[in-house]
Amino acid sequence: MACLHVMLLLAVTYIVAGNRKACPCPLLHDPVCGTDGKMYPNERCMKCSPGVDAEVACKGKCPCPPKPCVCTQELAPVCGTDGVTYPSRSCMRCKPGVKVACQGGCPCPPKT
Repeated sequence: MACLHVMLLLAVTYIVAGNRKACPCPLLHDPVCGTDGKMYPNERCMKCSPGVDAEVACKGKCPCPPKPCVCTQELAPVCGTDGVTYPSRSCMRCKPGVKVACQGGCPCPPKT
């Protein structure tokens, strides 16, 4: 016995103020989080929403998960203000609020 799956997509049309252009917004549940911090049913509905000037920040619900920090493979050690030696500035930037205390490993040499 064969099964036949039929997907019925209903569409809502928005009239964009001033332009009077129809903007089809499918009633498809594929949520996105906009750069405005609001969740939309799908990307098309976000773009059709009157007065919204947002891009997709991430798929799914808001807030978006934090982006992973990228630490390059270069070896240029720095000592952070937290007293930790980092392999490079890019790796140190993965720790919020930490700045370079000195070049090279910790502890920093005394200032003269």
